[in-house]
This record gives sequence, structure tokens and C-alpha cells, in this order.
Amino acid sequence: MRKLLIILISLFVSVNLDYSIKLFSQIDARNTVYFEVGGIGGWYSINYDRIFLVKNKIKLSSGIGISLSVFQFDKENNIKFRYSPRIPLQLNLLVGQYKHNLKLGFGTTPYWYKDQKIYLASFFIIGYRYQKPDGGLFYNVEFSPNIYDWEFKFFPWGGIGIGYSLEILD
Repeated sequence: MRKLLIILISLFVSVNLDYSIKLFSQIDARNTVYFEVGGIGGWYSINYDRIFLVKNKIKLSSGIGISLSVFQFDKENNIKFRYSPRIPLQLNLLVGQYKHNLKLGFGTTPYWYKDQKIYLASFFIIGYRYQKPDGGLFYNVEFSPNIYDWEFKFFPWGGIGIGYSLEILD
């Protein structure tokens, strides 16, 4: 009787452990559409992000966005109107279980003004990302300092994003 009880408990624990491992490594909602204020798109951006690799607690994602930023700082740090389309691109390493993740990444954003010259801003990203594996509400908060125009001018920056994660059949 005691052996049978030990076998049943062992079986129960192993089945639950196996289910938990599958639960934490399976992500059905790999696609996210979100609006971000600040972040690598400048003042705001609309973004698409896709998780393309999941391995235990590690996930890799890449994203692209669009922003039609209209404000810029001048040399005296005053805000002025200036139309500037931007295309934020990013690659992220997400570390965490289930829905809470540390976000570490790199991004670059090409942008241009009326002079048609293309400028480039590069970002390092560290932050928090909330995303349920089965979809639904998504949000992130990040610190994303940048180096712009390859002049190695450091500018502290950050962003807050909110959106929706969904499953799209592959």
C-alpha cells in the first residue's frame, strides 16, 4: 500500500511538473500591436512585435513601428514643430516566466526631415514587459537612452506602451 501511494504521488508530481514546464514555455499569442508614448519611436509610435523564439525562460522578439513625429528640441532645448517620419526597429531579449518579463534590447530608428537626409538614432533598452502567453492586455515600461546621428551624444529617454497580444495562425 505504501509503495502504491509513493508511486501515485510521484506520478501526480511528475505530470503536474511536466504541465507547468509546458505552460511556461508555450506562448500562443506571439504577436503584439501596441501604442507607445516615448520609446524608440520618438514622441509616440504604433508598433508590431513578434516573439519568434521561446526557450524555457528566454524569449526573443523583434519589432517594427511607425511614427509621424512632429516635435523636436532645438539647440536651446525648446520644443518646435517639425514633421519627421520615423521607423523604429528593435530586437529584444525577454527573460521571465509566464507573463512578467525583464526586457533587454537594442533598437535603431531611421528618421528624416524635409531635407530628405536620413538620420539614425540608436537605443539600448531595459525595462519591464507584461504579456500573457494566451493573449490579451500588453504593456511595457522601458528606459531607452539613445545615441543619435552617430555623434555619440547620449540622451536619456524612456517609454510606456499599451496594446494587445493575439494569436495569428502561422
